[in-house]
Amino acid sequence: MTYNKAALKKVVSQYPPSVVRKDLLHLYRKVEKHFASSDEEQEGLLQVAWRGIQEEFIRQHERFSRLIRECYPAEANVQMEFSVQELLGFFSEIAKSHH
Repeated sequence: MTYNKAALKKVVSQYPPSVVRKDLLHLYRKVEKHFASSDEEQEGLLQVAWRGIQEEFIRQHERFSRLIRECYPAEANVQMEFSVQELLGFFSEIAKSHH
């Protein structure tokens, strides 16, 4: 009963695209703070770290989406509130806006 459809929908609804984007921006700022420097090497490390974070977020999104598909029938109409494409857009937008 703990993992019924209504409970899953409630959890998924707590992470609409706007919240995910805002949280990613906050995360970028924290990572950027650790690499704050005018040094090109530091900037390169920031880009590598951000790329790694992006790859992990995509992996996790795909994993959760797969688990939802495996555990709930299509007619249950339960899915993540943002797509991988939207996620990629958030990452790209944030990285571009800070260069």
